[in-house]
Amino acid sequence: MCGINGIVSTQPLSIDLIRAMNREIYHRGPDEEGVYQSGNVLLGMRRLSIIDLKDGQQPIFNEDGRYVIVFNGEIYNYRELRRKLLAAGHVLKTHSDTEVIVHLYEERGERCLDELNGMFAFAIYDTLKKELFIARDRLGKKPLFYCFDENRFIFSSELKGILEVSPRKRPLNQKAVDAYFAFTFIPAPLTIFEGIHKLEAGCFLRLNSRGEMAIRRYWDLAAIANNARLNEDKDVCIKEIRDLVHSSVEMRMIADVPLGTFLSGGIDSSIVVAAMSEISDQPIKTFTIGNTIKTYDESDRARIIARHFKTDHSEWFVDNEYIVSIADKVLSNFDEPFADSSALPTYVVAELACKHVKVVLTGDGGDELYAGYARYLIFDYLKRYSQIPAPLRRSVIKPLVNRFPVPASLATALNKARKIVNNDGATAFEQHHFMQRLGYSEKEIVRLLLGNNCWTHARQLAQGKYEDLPVKSPLSKALYTDIKVGLEGCMLAKVDRATMQNSLEARCPLLDYRLVEHSFSIPDHYKLNNGQSKYILKEAFAPQLPPEILKKQKMGFQIPIGAFLRRELQGKMNCYLSSEKLAALNLVNQSYIKELYQAHCRGQDRTFQAWAFYSFALWVERFYDYITIND
Repeated sequence: MCGINGIVSTQPLSIDLIRAMNREIYHRGPDEEGVYQSGNVLLGMRRLSIIDLKDGQQPIFNEDGRYVIVFNGEIYNYRELRRKLLAAGHVLKTHSDTEVIVHLYEERGERCLDELNGMFAFAIYDTLKKELFIARDRLGKKPLFYCFDENRFIFSSELKGILEVSPRKRPLNQKAVDAYFAFTFIPAPLTIFEGIHKLEAGCFLRLNSRGEMAIRRYWDLAAIANNARLNEDKDVCIKEIRDLVHSSVEMRMIADVPLGTFLSGGIDSSIVVAAMSEISDQPIKTFTIGNTIKTYDESDRARIIARHFKTDHSEWFVDNEYIVSIADKVLSNFDEPFADSSALPTYVVAELACKHVKVVLTGDGGDELYAGYARYLIFDYLKRYSQIPAPLRRSVIKPLVNRFPVPASLATALNKARKIVNNDGATAFEQHHFMQRLGYSEKEIVRLLLGNNCWTHARQLAQGKYEDLPVKSPLSKALYTDIKVGLEGCMLAKVDRATMQNSLEARCPLLDYRLVEHSFSIPDHYKLNNGQSKYILKEAFAPQLPPEILKKQKMGFQIPIGAFLRRELQGKMNCYLSSEKLAALNLVNQSYIKELYQAHCRGQDRTFQAWAFYSFALWVERFYDYITIND
């Protein structure tokens, strides 16, 4: 696990540039540094040593030195691939997965990506053709940013790596701003700055000797799902899921360093612990954080699983004061606005785990594959709601629900009710998009963002993904959209930054691409069955899990961020509401935000809107000197 950087230029370069970029991502790989220079090409990396601790230093070359690679990630099937390469006559000098990639590229070119099972972002430079090849894993577990800066092409694992060597002012990307306030994160390929992009998941980029760039997609879940034959046999599905989970977990337990797992007590992390315990002959190290506020605490669930599987269990109960104290540091590590508040507890559990291990497995991905989020129930709720006479819905229920103040104690239920009644009569896409938005509604964004722009890019982006899946099932389309937008842009980005900030590697066995493809080959009713989410997943692992875990409702990784905004963060929030730097951007209506925030302080629930503004304003304060100010 590492961080990677690179520059390709038409002009001479100083090696000090790549070392400066490496310093910016030191936390991603504190064990070693690697640099490479060939003419006007610089490659660099920081290494977190996980596999082949002795000989796995990067950059790594093929036999004749034509190809050189810097690599961030893990290839879980590298041992099998290594055996094939040796049988084909390749000479490998290390036992690292990095060297496997460069030899596989030598043999198969871009088709090497078809054989890799792992999480990765890597760059290979062809010294003969003077060509750069960059690729990102199928689901986007490892990040990759890039830009053209006058006569240079620059890439990095983090935005700060690019800004270190390209510090000029840039205009904000207004499509990204709209998407951020709608989703609370910025989806790929957008970044907050014009001219800097994220390489999308499942894609590779080729830069030839003339400086011409081409991007292609090598893995297309939409095409796979469209060609899948639905497997209707329940028993067969259950066996396939069990086998795939076992194989995926076993692959991800390969490491030359101590390994453990995050344990929330939910279904997904419990399944991972169950599989790990079956594979290992030693107690699994599990890590849980607890909250001193009982309503936000899942540690009792985690304890049930830890006892059931006899794990080596560690807990850390954190108070509000500590969570608030790290908030700005955690948010700043994203280098662009990011307002998923679960990044804070994710950071804390990573901070706990890194004191004991260098690798953790997580349960991420189960909700997106098997319809675990409550928003997927919208299709069922709306069907029932539509059975109420239309005049009653329009004249009584809708006005009542929308005018009713939202006290914090009833916020979740009433906000869900509002989305249902306000979505009455919408298309299947509109129903999903309305529930998918976690920040501001489109009407609120029109009031929030200044100027004459049409703030609808979030809708266009989501609808484009929704319509990419050429199947009729609204649920499958919704799951696909969330994988392409939210999983890549939010969930995986959150886990990557929170763990790498603590120099910890996180592996996601439920997001093995074979499981992802399988999930799109089974019928909807195996995912969502009479209001029960993750139906087939629970059926598959019910014999191994305690019954009380299967029956408990999903909580999520929650903290009382709404209460923090009313109390501990109120002073900072008020400063941001009158920020001169924010006002100079002439982008956000601070008066409107103040109106929403005052309502929140009076007891209405405006947590998502207030927190999204707080995170945006914090980012502006930090990155103001990089922003072009429009008159």
